[in-house]
Amino acid sequence: MTRENFLDDQFSIFSRDALELPRRGHRVHTDCLINQADRTMNVVRGVCAVMTITRANLVRECAMEHGSGNLEPPLAPATVEALLCLGIEAAKMLEGCIEDLSTGLDKQVEKYKEGGDDA
Repeated sequence: MTRENFLDDQFSIFSRDALELPRRGHRVHTDCLINQADRTMNVVRGVCAVMTITRANLVRECAMEHGSGNLEPPLAPATVEALLCLGIEAAKMLEGCIEDLSTGLDKQVEKYKEGGDDA
């Protein structure tokens, strides 16, 4: 039985071997990492924009309820729901891309294990 607390686990999608690959001095193809980082940044910016809009809309709804009549009305609930769905789909897309990256790194690990120095 291990003495490690399960709460200390990072629950990484990447295998331990994939995480250790660069630490062992093996080259990792960085083109996929750079492309993924760029896509991640774009998705995160979009999700942040969606969250900012929906948050501001909640504030506007509260202000309208308390008699601040000089504001334009908040977004329709269907619009807010559509924005939240957009954020969910963007997060799912990002999750899939990172899963693909993990699979690619695991393939590199297997090539190294098979004796290939240039995975």
